[in-house]
Amino acid sequence: MRKCKLLLILLSLCFLTTCEKVKQKDFYGDWIIDTAIYKGNLIPMATKTIKVYFLPTGFQNKFTLKFNPDSTIDFPGINTEDIPCKWKIDNGKLIIQFDTVRFRENALLQIDSLAKQTMFNHDSALKRKYVFKHDSILDIKNVNVLKVPIEIYSGIYTIQKTNDKLIIKSSTTTFQLINLQRALDKRINDMFDVLKKGIPHN
Repeated sequence: MRKCKLLLILLSLCFLTTCEKVKQKDFYGDWIIDTAIYKGNLIPMATKTIKVYFLPTGFQNKFTLKFNPDSTIDFPGINTEDIPCKWKIDNGKLIIQFDTVRFRENALLQIDSLAKQTMFNHDSALKRKYVFKHDSILDIKNVNVLKVPIEIYSGIYTIQKTNDKLIIKSSTTTFQLINLQRALDKRINDMFDVLKKGIPHN
């Protein structure tokens, strides 16, 4: 009986220690999306945003996430541009919300170049295109295109953390994430180990 009580106390202490280790700063940086599942199916990521990353062998076709210290994060699009979101840790849970303000600001920035073109171009079709896009963005009409990705990514996630991995789960969505820097370091160390084995000893 004493052994059972002692075991329960130890397990409780381990659980509390694990919870204490999950802090906002532990998320900072780049993460490889190893798996991403929504309601039992792989998420069909197909972002239109161009990003250049040098990923280690075995992860070349994977997407990435960056948890920024300013609480912003961009999820890969699903036949769309990246999805701007906000994130925070609250009571040991990860909360993801669509960033409407940043979406609108980014969209308006994108049409600024079109506005400049209309100043030097007398093409009436181009001017109509600018007015249409500007008004659509101001009304947030084109946010409808993002309804599916927003539903998939937004939510409250539980967190499982190891040294180089994160498993986050909401009621519908599960991500397994691998720390990009640690994956790169491991790849470099593995290469050096192979080289060392190939060098003959005197």
